[in-house]
Amino acid sequence: MQEFVQQLRDQLTRIWETLSLQQKVIFVSAPVLLLLFMAVAVYWASRPQLVTLVTMDDRSQLAAIADYLSQQGVRYEIPNERTILVDKNQRARLLMQLAKEDLISGRTGPGWEIFDQTTLGMTDRMFDAQFKRALENELASTIVQGSNNIASADVHLNIPKDRLFRADSSPPTASVKVVSRGILSKEQVQGIQNLVAMAVEKLEPKRVAVLDSKNQLLSEDADIEPGVTLKAKQLEIQLFIENTLRTKVENALERLVGRDNYLVEVNVRPDWTEKSTKQTHIDSTNPAVISEKTYTEENTVPTTSGPPGVEANVQDTGIGATGGVSGTNIEETITNYQYPWFETLVKDPIGEVKEISVAIALDFVEDEQNNKVPRTPDQIDKLTRLLRTMVTLPEVQVPGDVHKFTLIEYPFDDTEARMMARAELWQNVSALSRSVLPVIFFLIVAYLAYYLFQRAFAPSEREEGVQEEIPIEPVSEAKELSLSQLGLSEFGDIASLPAEEQRRLKMQEHVIHYAAEKPDEVAAIIKAWLSA
Repeated sequence: MQEFVQQLRDQLTRIWETLSLQQKVIFVSAPVLLLLFMAVAVYWASRPQLVTLVTMDDRSQLAAIADYLSQQGVRYEIPNERTILVDKNQRARLLMQLAKEDLISGRTGPGWEIFDQTTLGMTDRMFDAQFKRALENELASTIVQGSNNIASADVHLNIPKDRLFRADSSPPTASVKVVSRGILSKEQVQGIQNLVAMAVEKLEPKRVAVLDSKNQLLSEDADIEPGVTLKAKQLEIQLFIENTLRTKVENALERLVGRDNYLVEVNVRPDWTEKSTKQTHIDSTNPAVISEKTYTEENTVPTTSGPPGVEANVQDTGIGATGGVSGTNIEETITNYQYPWFETLVKDPIGEVKEISVAIALDFVEDEQNNKVPRTPDQIDKLTRLLRTMVTLPEVQVPGDVHKFTLIEYPFDDTEARMMARAELWQNVSALSRSVLPVIFFLIVAYLAYYLFQRAFAPSEREEGVQEEIPIEPVSEAKELSLSQLGLSEFGDIASLPAEEQRRLKMQEHVIHYAAEKPDEVAAIIKAWLSA
């Protein structure tokens, strides 16, 4: 093992002695620079990434959080008077600790733990007050913990007592004051209203007022006219229809006349009138009997009988002729039926578009001399037909049509548009440069380092010059050479020489013999050896 180490040391020493001063400097500085670069990269990667822990307007609460972090030995920064930054990997743990210490809960007092210790002699009035206080604090804590942009919240509940008569009772109400970081969205305000309303019996969400830190109302007023919300929804639907039609027209014009060569405005007038129609349905398969009457009629007529003659026509008196009786019975039943029927109130669909107004302005086209000229009437007619079809209108205006479609032409002033296009192009180029230049710079540095490394350890270049070729006389035939021809006559007989000397002479003889047989290969070997 020691011999191997010694050989390796000797070999490294010989390599080091063969290097020039420049190669030695590069050989020593390259590992140092590489280690320095790796150390900087590791430091930059392991550097703590600071993120926002809390942001609030309450200076005292912010100072309490900072003191708690200092006691825990947590590194933090305060870039402004409202924000505390901590390490990204510690944020979740610190938020849990702060919530456990009630430093960010937004709670103004105790919650349900207020009932952990009950006092003897508590009246119903005292219990109701404690319950209301605990519920308010719990709701405030839930509101703050459920959102990242709410710093604190104060909940005030107004729960009236139950009355004997319904007319004497009043509905419960509530108010919530929040201190937020930024603007609360409409969905967040509605969520706060629903949260508070679901926690209080008989409390409606519309009766929960949400205010910001400046006591400005964020929720919709409970006394607002009911139709106002409906009007806002109708306006939203109308804008959606207009934007849909405008997008269809703009997409077509962008392909037909080019970008920035048109202006489109679409207005629609939906019919929001609520209409209903009564429809009567009769079931003719199952009639119902209303009434039924039966009439009976009987007629009786006396007759005579006997031998033909006078006696036969004489009324029966009981003496002589025999009398008879005849009668008619009529029986009739009258039944009254009624078919089942019912009426339904069918509401007609609302929001049907009654009127569409489309106004389109087109820029002139450029001719061969780059002059702006108007389009031909045939081109205008084709464009009009196509665009009218896209907005669900007939190709040609029909008499009595309330829809409006206007298409005009005039030359646009594209100076501002070109300036905006140049500004947009410059922004794109700047953004691309900021993202690509560091990569290019890194690749250049890597290539230079690789090039210098190759130059440092590359073999020394030979001095340029014309190499003289050594003429080799061809040997016509192989023949055995004597010792005098080989220049070995002074050694005498080969057998008398030492074994090592005999082996060397035999090798020399073999080389001369090989050169005589294949001079071209020997010349190529010598040339390659000289050029190496």
